[in-house]
Amino acid sequence: MKKNLFFLFATLSLLGFATDHAQNKNSVKAFQDGLGYENSTWVEDWSANLDTSPYIAALPKGVNTINVFVGQLAVVNGAATINGYSLDTPGKPAGTGAFPDVAALTNFVQQCKAAGCSVKLSIGGQAGTTFGNSWNVLNSDNVDSFAQALVDLCRTTGADGADFDYEMDDTTPASFAGTMAGKFKDLAPDLATSCCVFGGCDASGPWHACNTSFLAAAVTSQNWCAIDRVYVMTYWDGCPLSQNEGFMTSWNTWLIQQHGFTSARISAGVDPTDPNTLPNSGLNTWIGFASQNGFSTAIWDQEGVDNYVANSWGTVVRNIYQNALTSLSKN
Repeated sequence: MKKNLFFLFATLSLLGFATDHAQNKNSVKAFQDGLGYENSTWVEDWSANLDTSPYIAALPKGVNTINVFVGQLAVVNGAATINGYSLDTPGKPAGTGAFPDVAALTNFVQQCKAAGCSVKLSIGGQAGTTFGNSWNVLNSDNVDSFAQALVDLCRTTGADGADFDYEMDDTTPASFAGTMAGKFKDLAPDLATSCCVFGGCDASGPWHACNTSFLAAAVTSQNWCAIDRVYVMTYWDGCPLSQNEGFMTSWNTWLIQQHGFTSARISAGVDPTDPNTLPNSGLNTWIGFASQNGFSTAIWDQEGVDNYVANSWGTVVRNIYQNALTSLSKN
């Protein structure tokens, strides 16, 4: 009798496990299928120029997603930790160095969401920086713990998800980073995920092997793509717009074929201070190209948050995009 009860319990447990995983896959697919156009930007967190009140007041005009750098992965007292945060704290003067403070980060996230923007916590960054190189701390023994730590930070702060900004040309940490993204999505299929990739891509795939390695490893336990959006860093790359258009077309084809993407889940990266995409010239052409191909847009202002706010880049990019769509529908 005990054996039969054990068998029944084990069978029900396995059925429940299978059902949970099937629901996980279905929920991920439903989440991704519902994603439309996104106009996003980043908070340049480590540069000490985040003056919170005017930033939040100006930012929701035109963008619907903010990726805020919380920065780096670290092992602190033996525990997987997401730290770095910002040098500023909501309610205090810019540059006061009040972070790290989870309560302050939570305040920032809540203010952004109240203003109508979803918020993702972005980790990593440019190679050679403390943040960007912190991917090296990942290994097979701690990747699960880091995924859980990132989920916990999102839950604590109320953030809507995570952005994986991997920019090192090293495929081993890239694979661990992708694995972390997959485990993150398994733990929290309701949280949004994105990643940043280099611009270079052709018919055979990405030019940077690290991008291929990350995405190959970024899968859920049900072998579903764990990344909801890809941001293509087509800015300050020294390439003419025609070449960047080719990059985006290739990324679109490759991501659809290899990872089941839609064009709206792929963002054309733009910096309005880049000589190739200055206002009233290349910017109109580039954003028009994005709209005609159904891509989303992602704004990175190399000159910082103050410049972003002063120029209302979110509104500028959104209006160019919408005007291009209107013009397209009339033709």
